[in-house]
Amino acid sequence: MRVIAEIHGDIAEIHPLEFAAREAVAAKLLAAAAGDRRREVRTATGHNGGGFRVPLEIAQAAGLVLDDDPAAVEEPMLATAAEPAPAKTARRTSSRGKADTGALGGGA
Repeated sequence: MRVIAEIHGDIAEIHPLEFAAREAVAAKLLAAAAGDRRREVRTATGHNGGGFRVPLEIAQAAGLVLDDDPAAVEEPMLATAAEPAPAKTARRTSSRGKADTGALGGGA
């Protein structure tokens, strides 16, 4: 199950990428929030219709946030080509074009 996790200080907003995964994400968060902490699992609107706002330690205990230091997580990179594209070759120019230009506008 894939989620978007936004960290705002000590609060995590967890948004499942697929709407159908909301129930499974809710179950993980509620299981990680034992006892009275279950009240801290709240719904949030946003990406893909809805998600959850919870304390960061609950999201980490549920396994939905891997690192408590957001600066340590690298930004996703775009896919790059494995091999560089071949270099284009220069076009050959004709000398005929140079001879014609004198007849067009050259004054003699």
